[in-house]
Amino acid sequence: MTDKEFILHINQLPIEQLLTPETWVLTLEPERDNKKGERQVLMQMRAEQLGAVDKWADFERDMGLATAQNGVFEYFEYFEGLPQYPEFDPFTPPDTSKLPTFPVDSLPAVLREYAKTAAESIQVPVDMTAITALASCSLCVQGKYMINPKPGFYEPLNLYAVIVAAPSDRKSPVVREVLKPIHQYTQEENQRRGPDIRDYQRKKAVLTKSISLLTDRAARGPGKGRSVSLDDVLAKQKELDELVEVKPLRLVADDVTPEALTKLLAQNDGRMAIVSTEGGVFSIMSGMYSGNQANIDPFLKAYSGDFIQVDRVGRESETITHPALTMLLMIQPQVLSEIMKNKEFGGRGLLARFLYSIPRSLVGSRSYNTPDIDSKAAGDYTQLVKSLLEIDGGNKPSRIRLTDGAHRVAEGFYYEIEKRIKGDLEDIEAWAGKCHGTTMRIAGVMHCCIHGERAAIELVSEETMLAAVNIAFYFIDHARAAFQMMGATESQREQDAKYIWKRLLSTGKTEISKRDLHQMCRFRGGFETAVDMGEGLEELTERGYIRIDKVYPQNTQNTQKPTRRGRPTEKITINPLALEYEEAKRWDRHPKGG
Repeated sequence: MTDKEFILHINQLPIEQLLTPETWVLTLEPERDNKKGERQVLMQMRAEQLGAVDKWADFERDMGLATAQNGVFEYFEYFEGLPQYPEFDPFTPPDTSKLPTFPVDSLPAVLREYAKTAAESIQVPVDMTAITALASCSLCVQGKYMINPKPGFYEPLNLYAVIVAAPSDRKSPVVREVLKPIHQYTQEENQRRGPDIRDYQRKKAVLTKSISLLTDRAARGPGKGRSVSLDDVLAKQKELDELVEVKPLRLVADDVTPEALTKLLAQNDGRMAIVSTEGGVFSIMSGMYSGNQANIDPFLKAYSGDFIQVDRVGRESETITHPALTMLLMIQPQVLSEIMKNKEFGGRGLLARFLYSIPRSLVGSRSYNTPDIDSKAAGDYTQLVKSLLEIDGGNKPSRIRLTDGAHRVAEGFYYEIEKRIKGDLEDIEAWAGKCHGTTMRIAGVMHCCIHGERAAIELVSEETMLAAVNIAFYFIDHARAAFQMMGATESQREQDAKYIWKRLLSTGKTEISKRDLHQMCRFRGGFETAVDMGEGLEELTERGYIRIDKVYPQNTQNTQKPTRRGRPTEKITINPLALEYEEAKRWDRHPKGG
């Protein structure tokens, strides 16, 4: 143990653990006597700090006598054989500082200029404004178009995106600014629809009441006045059935339950967007508010455009033929690391559907005096969003096709990804398997931004497809880092080790018996017995986080001399360097391992 490690170690010990033969032995490790003395002085200072001057005096006298009689040295001989900490090799998160910046110049001109000026004004990475703008345009055209790269291959244009950012990274101002045209359009459209909505509601109420009265009269049979027949009732019912419903427009929701999502989709022609700066939707999907019963079916089906039908007792069934959902979630890093705890998210392909971005934070280098968002760029973006929202989607998505040049680019990109799936992308195989299709979606959205209502007439250009592929390379690098942060690329052994380490830290102690540790961990699946923790503990030991000592029963005849008789217990001791590393992480410093 180095002097630094010794100091860290004793400064964390309470008095009952400080004044022990084990700690005294550590003062005898250095070869030079003056170094031994220095360590003993440090022990004395720690004891005085804990208000145990008298206890230290008695302890120092006893240890001095034991040392002279070789009692401590016999203990030292035993103690020296115990495993010490190997070189500290901490679990390190991926180095996100080297991730590429979003290739904003690959976006269509209107999105490009707006994303740049908005990022400069709000003082955020351009990744945040660019991806939010791209998702907003996806929201506008989803369900209206689908891209058809080759015969039999269709992709809808809705996107799922996750942006990982800290609380101070101005997530809410970005969403508020970029979605402003969508909220303005919604408000104006609902004002325009207001009279029609009220007329519809009155007509529906009158027809419903009429049907009830006619049904009652028809059931009573002939009487005074004009008789009412079943045909009269059916005619009025037909009139009600043919009444076209006029509803308020709803384009965006926040964190919603799966049940609420299907209802919103049914009420809004199968189209909806979830935009959240908290990421609570992951907690909802995992079943936090429904007895831990995860229900991700609507989110899976709405991504792919698969038919949704929900039958519930006492209510009308909800049917969505072509559901289309766009999701933009801005979440904190710790939320990302928690996502993988729900095995269903990964096992059923939910995580593979998202585009991931981990922008480089500007916190600490942001300017105070910043320019306003360029009025022309903002105006052009607002007009683009409005024009895309005004496109009539009809009952079935229109088809977008490719030029020969775009087809060649799409084909080449397919083979590149296919080759890499069993190479450097093997750890994120499920995500990589969807990467080509997602890239086609990006190309389709950008094509709509360029051609608007003529998107189904014009063909996707080679330039647009190349731009989409360039953006895809950005998302590939960020996805690899995101899945590392989620722990999706870790072995079971590493996952076990991290869980055990988290539980060890929660105790606030530097030592714990293996038995007590298992009591803390046994409710985790796979840790039914202490033996089941073996792989995880071994990983922590090899990385220098802990050491495991066998502790034999104390010799009742000579408390200074251990005995090897009896059944030993196993004691886990935490490496002070590991605690220092965690403390540095907690204060957002940059600790180094080893």
